[in-house]
Order: sequence, then C-alpha cells, then structure tokens
Amino acid sequence: MMKGRHWCLLGKRWKLWIASNKICGICEKVIDDYEESSVDHILPKSRGGKDNTENLQITHLKCNNQKGNLLPWQAKVLLFIDRHFFKVRSGRLSKRFKDHNSDT
Repeated sequence: MMKGRHWCLLGKRWKLWIASNKICGICEKVIDDYEESSVDHILPKSRGGKDNTENLQITHLKCNNQKGNLLPWQAKVLLFIDRHFFKVRSGRLSKRFKDHNSDT
C-alpha cells in the first residue's frame, strides 16, 4: 500500500497530469517527474470537498504538502510570502525569516 496516497485517486492522477499539461495547479510550474506529482483537492475534504474531477488538480507533491487544508487563495498568498519573505511549513508560516536579499 502506498503510504499517504488515497487509492481512489491513483487512477485519476495520470489523467490529471496529462490533462493539465503537467502544470502544477498551485505554483503553476511544470511538473517534470510524474513521481513528484500529487492529486490535490481544490476545496479540501476537511472543508467539505469531494473526490469529483472538478475538485481535483495535479500539483507538485511539495506544493500540496505546503498547501495542507488551505483554500486556493490562501495557498497562493502563502506561496507568494514563501518566495519573498518567510518559509512556509504545512500551511503555516515558520518563525524563521528568509533572507530575501539573497536573491539579488
């Protein structure tokens, strides 16, 4: 059994990966390796989301783990913050301040 993966979503993962042109639904970057992809519930199941195709998107495994049970707009805000100011861990900001001058 694959740890951490829902069996009902395994057949859908390949179809979503191809249908999305291998683009992550969270960071919008290409997912180069199928094994690094994950099926994300756009509206998390913990918030009433279903397993239907309209509520599923393909993402990087790392992006999905960082999103946690956040709503899409919340995840995009945290992704922006992570890129520019802080490191995000599982849908929460860590206390470590990221040196945003290191990119220059």
